[in-house]
Amino acid sequence: MMRSWSARGTWGAALLGYTRFVQCGLSIVAAFENDPAKVDTRIRDKAVLPIERLPELARRMHVHIGIITVPPEAAQRVADLMVEGGIRAIWNFAPVRLVLPPASFFTTKTCTARWPACHGSWQSC
Repeated sequence: MMRSWSARGTWGAALLGYTRFVQCGLSIVAAFENDPAKVDTRIRDKAVLPIERLPELARRMHVHIGIITVPPEAAQRVADLMVEGGIRAIWNFAPVRLVLPPASFFTTKTCTARWPACHGSWQSC
């Protein structure tokens, strides 16, 4: 089973609760946050951890996919932490182009649609 991570936000909370990922062999195991008031809480029964721990935990848990759901100004920092942790693919929901290492195994997908535009279904995104 692949594991992926979410960083934070409304998109992050929605993705944490999306149960159909399991059908694709994906499991979101935690969220990361830079707001101390949100760290050590739970969203949809997933732990919210300090963003600084992302590289260490991603390496230790052999995470392959990272999901970025942060404001544009924070996306590059989160991507850098993911790369540092050995994450091999990034699904980017921030409306910004990320600068990633030139290795061919990095994939960034950007979705700028908003949840209502998806009509409540990820299939229509």
